[in-house]
Amino acid sequence: MKPYASSSRPPEPPPPSPTGRFTAAAATYDRCTPVQQAAACRLAAGLPATAKVRRILEVGCGTGRLTRILRERFPEAQLEALDISGGMVAHSRRALEDDG
Repeated sequence: MKPYASSSRPPEPPPPSPTGRFTAAAATYDRCTPVQQAAACRLAAGLPATAKVRRILEVGCGTGRLTRILRERFPEAQLEALDISGGMVAHSRRALEDDG
């Protein structure tokens, strides 16, 4: 990187990481992502209703949209939901607590 003269502007900061962007968007994400809503519903609809599910690992839980569906559908299952974005996990946790 070349040094810049005092009269010129400093270099632009790097863009936020994908993790940072998802964390920043967590509060409004569900309102802006109808495709993800449809995908979660289709995925849940494809799961066998009579399955005896004991454990579920959801990787990339985001705001917990599918997590809530899975918890309702398989209330006896031990459910672990992970996401790379701490903000998304926090939002998901709050939404699950609000649902009871």
